[in-house]
Amino acid sequence: VRAAEALARLGDPSGLAVARAALSSRDASERREAAVATALAGGSADAAALDAAYAAEKDPAAKAALKDARARLRARLRARLRSGRSPAREERPRP
Repeated sequence: VRAAEALARLGDPSGLAVARAALSSRDASERREAAVATALAGGSADAAALDAAYAAEKDPAAKAALKDARARLRARLRARLRSGRSPAREERPRP
C-alpha cells in the first residue's frame, strides 16, 4: 500500500488496484494509506469506493483519513472538469 501511495504522489495511478483492495484491509493504517493513494490518483469511480469505506469504517483515525480523502478526490475531480479533462480516466503525467 505504501508503494501505491508513493506512485500516486508521483501522479502514477498504477497502484490503484492495490489501494482499492486495501480500503477493506483489517489493518487501519493500511486503510489510511489506501485512502490517501485513492484520493491522489483515483478517478470518479473511486469516489463511491471511498464513500463505502467511510460508511463502514469504525477506527476514528481511519475514518478521518477517509473523510479527508473523499474531499480531496472530489476537489481534484472538480478541478479536472473545470480544466476540460475527463475525471473518469486518470492519465499518467508526460515526461
